[in-house]
Amino acid sequence: MIDNKSYIFKGAALVVCGLLIGFVPNIITNLFYIVGMVILFFNILRFITAMRNSTLDRELANCIFGALAGFAVMALPRFVKVQVPLIVGVIFAIVGISRLLRTLRSDYGGNKLMSIIGAAVLALVGCFFMINPLKISTAVRVIFGLAVTGLGVFNLVMALKVKQHNDNVEPGVVDVDSYSVSDDN
Repeated sequence: MIDNKSYIFKGAALVVCGLLIGFVPNIITNLFYIVGMVILFFNILRFITAMRNSTLDRELANCIFGALAGFAVMALPRFVKVQVPLIVGVIFAIVGISRLLRTLRSDYGGNKLMSIIGAAVLALVGCFFMINPLKISTAVRVIFGLAVTGLGVFNLVMALKVKQHNDNVEPGVVDVDSYSVSDDN
């Protein structure tokens, strides 16, 4: 018998998280804000405690760096929301343009037209990423949420398969209370 409880728990958790990430727009941003505020709050408490205990001279740098870390965590979603699609767009554009130039320069043995079209599409996608980083980040969030939901559904299907397997398996333990062995020696 194979235990399928882990598949059920993991599948349900992934489906819920995937749907929240994909279709509740500010859940990740709010989570970062909450974590950043908690870090900031605990560093303020640490500062107050250090003032009361007369250890402020030793704790001041830690309190300042902790508060800055809290602010950085709160600012991270805005940075990621704009900068990651922008960076990916720059990379796509550079790779597309370099591939296009390499294909045009060399005696390409394969299908040159398909390589040119692929390079041009890659460069155009890179430019689109750079022009619309906020729309791209929304699309990436939804796609990531759907992928996590898909993993959750996969785990739930695996739990169902394990249950079907367990229902068809004969028990490995034999009841010996009603079994007798003859002694014919």
